[in-house]
Amino acid sequence: MGDTRESPEELIRQLEETTGRTFRSREDVRRFAEEYLRERQAQLDRISSRWRMVKQIALFASLALAFLQYYLVDTLYQIVSLRETTVFVPVRALQTKL
Repeated sequence: MGDTRESPEELIRQLEETTGRTFRSREDVRRFAEEYLRERQAQLDRISSRWRMVKQIALFASLALAFLQYYLVDTLYQIVSLRETTVFVPVRALQTKL
């Protein structure tokens, strides 16, 4: 098996080609790495805050739906539990047939 490792110079050259930056010292590479990590963390924070908002909205909607369902079931149960009441309404015939 051959050695597939690249030299540090080749890695720096590849990094310069990919990023479009020029690295003159170790400090330049360190600053680039720190900047990349900060941007990546900011991106992850934005993504997680969006998902947190979506989850909170979904939970609130589920809570509202559960409340409405309970309210409707309770109301319908009370209506079904009412006793039957027969009411006679006196009605006078407007016209009599012969």
